[in-house]
Amino acid sequence: MHRHPIAPVRPTRATRLLRTVVHPAGLLLALVLVGSAGCGGGGVPMARIESEAAVQRGLDLYMTNCVMCHGQRGNGKGLRWEALITPPTDFTDPAWNADATPERVFLSIRTGVPGTAMPAWPVFSDDETWDLVACVLAFDGSRGPSAAPAGAR
Repeated sequence: MHRHPIAPVRPTRATRLLRTVVHPAGLLLALVLVGSAGCGGGGVPMARIESEAAVQRGLDLYMTNCVMCHGQRGNGKGLRWEALITPPTDFTDPAWNADATPERVFLSIRTGVPGTAMPAWPVFSDDETWDLVACVLAFDGSRGPSAAPAGAR
């Protein structure tokens, strides 16, 4: 049996910690936020996010892909929530909504949230991701055209 001349190095405790702290998705998120490269390459489409049609399209995607963790009402109490290491975000929580921006929600969907159970969803197009952003932001009742997505009331 022939061994490769460079044997694999067993990671040390310090390198494992560094990998956790300097997670590639976290770096990407930081670079995009600091550089203002724009979400999806074109900035925030506010007219789209504020439209009832986008909220409803986003709700269709939400009910197919997000409801199991975040719950039908966006309160973080989906069927899987108790089994997750970290609880899903409660989109109805005023504290979360005070810090939520369309850009941050877009990036959380696209790149996931390191250190949580929130995976990256790069399979959605920019338009689909913005529709999900519209839906998620509508759960708080103070943004967008409705108190909550119609199918989630």
